[in-house]
Order: sequence, then C-alpha cells, then structure tokens
Amino acid sequence: MRDIWVDLDFIRAVLEAGGGACMDVLSIHPYSGDESTDTASEREDIRKLRILLAEYGLNLPLWVSEVGFQTSDGGVSEQDQGRLLARTYLTLFAEGVDVVINYDFVNDGTDPTDGEQNFGVLYRDLSPKPAYDALATTALTLAGAQFERSADLGPFVEAFAFSLPDGKQVWALWTRMPNGPLGLGVLKVPEVSLPIAGTIERIIDLYGNGLPLPPTGSMQVTPARDPILVTVGP
Repeated sequence: MRDIWVDLDFIRAVLEAGGGACMDVLSIHPYSGDESTDTASEREDIRKLRILLAEYGLNLPLWVSEVGFQTSDGGVSEQDQGRLLARTYLTLFAEGVDVVINYDFVNDGTDPTDGEQNFGVLYRDLSPKPAYDALATTALTLAGAQFERSADLGPFVEAFAFSLPDGKQVWALWTRMPNGPLGLGVLKVPEVSLPIAGTIERIIDLYGNGLPLPPTGSMQVTPARDPILVTVGP
C-alpha cells in the first residue's frame, strides 16, 4: 500500500488561509513505499494539484524535494531501487515537475534492518548501489532535455519522448506490469512499436550498456520493468 501521495485537503486548507501569498514554490514529498510514480493515480494527483492551484490563481513551480526508496531488509531490492527511482524521475519530469531531489544520497548508517539508514544510492563507505548507476545513466542521457510527448502504447506501458538541445530525441520505455495485465504471467506484455521519426543512433539499458540496434530502423520491443533509452537522430 502506498502512503498518501499528495494531501490535497491539507494544501487546500493552506491556500484557503492565504498561504499561497507566501509561496514561491510548492513542494511535496511523495514517498510511495515500493511503487514508482508511474501509476495513473499518482500522476492524476499531480494534475489535480495543478487544478487546485489554479483555483486560487496560482501557477507555482512544483518541486518534489524528497522522494526515495529504502533497501533495508524490509524495503525494496537494490535492483528495484534503481528502476523505481529512474521511472519516478522520468515520470515526474514528464508531468512538468521542475525539481526532483532524491532522499538520500548516502546511507545514514550500516544497519541492514533499519529502513531510515538505507535510503542512499551510495553505501555508507561511498561505494555505489545499482541505483547510483541507474540515475547517472538517466541524467547523463537526458542532460538539458525537455519533455516532448508521451505515446499511448497500451495501459501498462510508459513511453516518453524528450528533446535534446542538439535536436536529437530520446525515448524512455518500460512496463509497470512485466507479468502481464493480471500479474499472473497468463497474459503477456505485448510487443509494441515506438513511433520514431528519424534514425535510431543508440539504445541503452538503465546502466548504460548498449543494446542491439534494430535492422530496419523501426523499433519493435517488448517492454520490461527497467526503462530502456533510445536516442534518435533528426
């Protein structure tokens, strides 16, 4: 079960009391347990928040000044931390969130049973977890990018296009349901076709490893839990 993602009632009460006049930015802390922000309900919360701000004549930047996933014995796996953070960042930027800050950069301790000590993407000795490499790959690939559009490839597939300053385009693609719509492996995630206009120059996984380029220039792929990043030239 995810925590309350955006407490719209509380924010409305603050705005009703005139709090908007004191705000330069609206910040939220959308911790969601073991789910990333690519679920429809969480994305809808962000849109409802924008509508709420507009009711009070506000067009504030939205910041996520804390979000993270902890890797204690009762948390997510280290591989899941990486994919969940990458998917969270990609989705929040696609939703127009201006700033996203991960909590935490370095583990606060070394006790593997304490969730609060294990939010870091680095261990206490500063060696990296997989999440560090996943975020580095995402950030470096999308440096300076602007969200362009999403593609409707089915109810369980996310596909976002970002435009780079040099005129190239990067697609991020993954699935929320690797075991099919029922989660039982009975109905498989279908192969999809990315709507690419241009030449595919590079395809990498979440850790920067190159993947084979399609022979025809089209992009037919079965999405997985880890995003892939597809760079397309003009």
